[in-house]
Amino acid sequence: MTDLLAIRRISHFSPRTLRWLFLAAAAFATVAIWLVYAYSTRLVENNSARGLRERIGVDSVLLEDHVSRTLDSLVGVLKVVQAQDRAALLKNPAAATEALSALIVETPVVRSLSLVDANGTVVVSSSARVVGVSLRGAGLPLDAAWSGITEVKFGPAFPLRDLDEIGRPLQPVDLGFWTAIAADEVDGRLYHWVATINLGLFQNLWDEVDELPATAINLMDSEGRVILAHHASQAPFSAVGGEVLERQVYARQGAFSLGVTGRYFVAYRASRHYPATLVMIGDREMSLAPLDHTRRRARLLYLLVNVVVLVFISALFGFYRRHETLARELLNQSNAVDLHLMVSEYDQNGLLLRGNEAFYRFNGYQPGELDGAHYSTLSGDLRVAELNVDLWTHLRDGQPWHGTLRNRRKSGELYWVTATVVPFRNVWSRLERVMVLMTDISESILLSERVEKEQRLREELARLNRELATDAATDPLTGLPNKRGFDAFIQRAIEVSREAGQPIAVILLDIDQFKRVNDVYGHPTGDVLLKELSHRWRQEIRASDMLARIGGDEFCVVLPRTPALHAERIAEKLRLAASRSPVVVDLPGKELRLIEATASVGLATAEVAAVATPEGLVQAADTALYQAKGNGRDRVVTVTEG
Repeated sequence: MTDLLAIRRISHFSPRTLRWLFLAAAAFATVAIWLVYAYSTRLVENNSARGLRERIGVDSVLLEDHVSRTLDSLVGVLKVVQAQDRAALLKNPAAATEALSALIVETPVVRSLSLVDANGTVVVSSSARVVGVSLRGAGLPLDAAWSGITEVKFGPAFPLRDLDEIGRPLQPVDLGFWTAIAADEVDGRLYHWVATINLGLFQNLWDEVDELPATAINLMDSEGRVILAHHASQAPFSAVGGEVLERQVYARQGAFSLGVTGRYFVAYRASRHYPATLVMIGDREMSLAPLDHTRRRARLLYLLVNVVVLVFISALFGFYRRHETLARELLNQSNAVDLHLMVSEYDQNGLLLRGNEAFYRFNGYQPGELDGAHYSTLSGDLRVAELNVDLWTHLRDGQPWHGTLRNRRKSGELYWVTATVVPFRNVWSRLERVMVLMTDISESILLSERVEKEQRLREELARLNRELATDAATDPLTGLPNKRGFDAFIQRAIEVSREAGQPIAVILLDIDQFKRVNDVYGHPTGDVLLKELSHRWRQEIRASDMLARIGGDEFCVVLPRTPALHAERIAEKLRLAASRSPVVVDLPGKELRLIEATASVGLATAEVAAVATPEGLVQAADTALYQAKGNGRDRVVTVTEG
């Protein structure tokens, strides 16, 4: 045999065609670069707008919660002061000032606390300068009757320091106060407590939360009057207030866009117990202003990339011209060798130079179709990185490599070969090319491959189960995956069982009379019961299975690749684990208790995972659980899906 391999022509393109290809590549690269620039710029702008929308949505909830909690504190102060001896306060105004000041000194929400008589005159106050001030013309709701309980009404806000400045020609201040009024009765006479709410408390927090000028915060009352505004000049609140009042009739919390182009994002949240609504407005155009400098830098960067790519293409064209004659030399074809033996030759970079007829036929390609392709094109082995290190270490040392490989045909079908890779060196003892000789051994390795695949699938399920136990899909009480973790796992479990052609089962467990345990012994005892039973059940399943808490006292077990008979045994073990011994409850400060527990179990199986769906399995298991409950509890009921 003269030559082992046939060498053929490597290019069928004319010089004119190749020159047009280089020109087209340069034009395509330029267009692609600037399309990427336009797309990335738009993406950044959209992400910025999305971030602004999400931020004002979250911040509106947090800030409204802060407002409600602050007003809760105010109501608490009014309840405390109404529980004191008000008659004694009225008899000694000086002592009353000192007592009221001591009451509110630790409560930054209250700026002053005053008692107003039926004529609207302050008779007692935590601030001595407020005593004697008349509030009749201040617009405060001083007409409420005493009902025997603390009922708080809210009046207008004032851009002043305290009640004594009402009606006086003073310059408004930035941080004024809001008024809260509660009726009271002392010795048969009607009085009103007037508390001034320190709006600076809200403003300080807003300064920390709302640092960007692109967002504005407004607190308004139930009539749409602005109580406090932050960055008010940055957004059209006058057009927003009415819209918010209309929307909050139907939804206490919501969001919408304003403007023809949707420039403004509005998020609002109304207090559940108080006449206050927190409104945040985000200006999309203003939020994008800081990106102008970034866009200019990006344009320069993409221009530089464009120049570099064009220089690179020019260098490739120069390289082509220098080697044009060599690239067009005819290469000899090798004579056919044994049709059973696949022979191929690669350069030092792993690119295919040539292959014999058996090589192309066995892999499903036309002769020459794979020329220039990387050897990984045919690779179907999961150990590519490991094999690469071992193979190229041998070849660079000048030693042949022997081993078993899994390749992939053009159709996607996998097959196994024994391979011998022989290195060829040049006169400088450097690796120049390699020859690969392969023989098909698919039939002999099929069984071992199935075993290995099954082990990998089990390890993958166990890994996913471990990850789900530690990520955000974990129930904080039991440490088990929650409903979110369960949904992710069952979907993957069905896919794995479907790939393996195996059945799958789902078990639903419900603790019998659990509500009664909570009602009789309290929720801490119920929590101990949940944790103990989840611990027992976890010990009864495999590492590749998953136990999840998907409701208050409802648990679910997913059994991938599990026949119905085996699943029934596991379900019975889980039922027995709940009742095998009482649960010991030893809480601090409580007497030791022994809680008898049982569980009802619903089992759904699918003998062919290909017809199973997560919703169908869970619904079937829930039906079985309902039957178990109806049949007297503490039992297992099994149904089959599909």
